[in-house]
Amino acid sequence: MVVFRPPLIEHRNLIGQEGARALFLEVSDRWLNHVREYCRILDRPTLVQSAHIHTLAPAICRQWNEGSAGAHLAMEGLLYEIAADLCRLAGESPERRPKWLDNAIELMRARFQEPLRLSEIAQEVGYHPVHVARVFRQHFGSTIVEFIRQLRINFARECLQRTDMSLVEIGLSAGFPSQAYFSTTFKRETGLTPGQYRRSCRKNR
Repeated sequence: MVVFRPPLIEHRNLIGQEGARALFLEVSDRWLNHVREYCRILDRPTLVQSAHIHTLAPAICRQWNEGSAGAHLAMEGLLYEIAADLCRLAGESPERRPKWLDNAIELMRARFQEPLRLSEIAQEVGYHPVHVARVFRQHFGSTIVEFIRQLRINFARECLQRTDMSLVEIGLSAGFPSQAYFSTTFKRETGLTPGQYRRSCRKNR
């Protein structure tokens, strides 16, 4: 999720027992004023959950980790894209999420480690696969495949941080068909290989 806090607003962070990984970005008045020319959503404290934003945030982290000459420019571009998404969401009237979609999400969370197919999900919730895929994308801004892949990546992150399982074991446990595919996908999503991610976590600890 994205949490925005305007300047001079008193606040505190309450994460919960499970903790969280967070990236804090402080933006300039110039940047805020530019965004406010198009949308007033950043005048007040804002909390937004969006699958599209969920894909942009890791990209910012990758740019931060790379630290290349153009990283700051790339990060600013991604921030503007997030701001544009916030403006779009502010202008949309919320559409109630159907109960069967919540059931589909619960199913994916419970079985993301399996080779779960769209046809199986559709059969479980009682709707045609094309309808399921379309409604899911409307509400979350991503495909079901992308959603399941993110669940697997999050599971792998937890294992890399908290266990001594081998990389092969973690990849297979997360539902990836091979070690090579796991490593390639993990690096694309996080900017680090599984081994680099584990070493980074242990170093920070």
